[in-house]
Amino acid sequence: FEKVRELLRRFAQTAAGRAEVGRLEPLDTLEAATTRLRQVGQMGCFLSAGGLLPLRGARDVDRYFERLHEQGRPLEPIDLLELRDLIENGRALRAVFLGERGEAAPDLRTLAGTIEDCPDFRERVERAVDPGGKIRDEATPRLTRLRARLRTLETFVARRMDDLVRSGVSVITPTYNHARYIRET
Repeated sequence: FEKVRELLRRFAQTAAGRAEVGRLEPLDTLEAATTRLRQVGQMGCFLSAGGLLPLRGARDVDRYFERLHEQGRPLEPIDLLELRDLIENGRALRAVFLGERGEAAPDLRTLAGTIEDCPDFRERVERAVDPGGKIRDEATPRLTRLRARLRTLETFVARRMDDLVRSGVSVITPTYNHARYIRET
């Protein structure tokens, strides 16, 4: 069986796919084995006919769940964008097999029908995170208020510093690192 796994591992197109191949075990029933063989045959026909799988930017999601559950750390905005893209890939994959191409692959069509759309997640990520991976000001009403207040205070401090310089007071110019004030010593 290990030789079969090694052969399959060579055809896996993603790290997650290779890991999944490593977890494969012999099937318990003839029916399960027959279904899997039909799926493999249908995928072979699909690929031989020039079919392409939408795997653009496929990511290993295990690292996100590890960070959330084992380390108790929230995901970064860029991680949320990657998960959104993964969901988009799933939607595209589902569309391939639920569309015309799936008629010749009924077992793959059934499998593709189980891929979830997650529209609420996608919409919330797009509303909260800009394409560059930054949290949008309007991600939440509270963040909108806090960032508006921050801009007001930054403007006040800058004007006050300008007033002091114009009045002849020797002022140390503030230094900022990643939008944080650094006090010179």
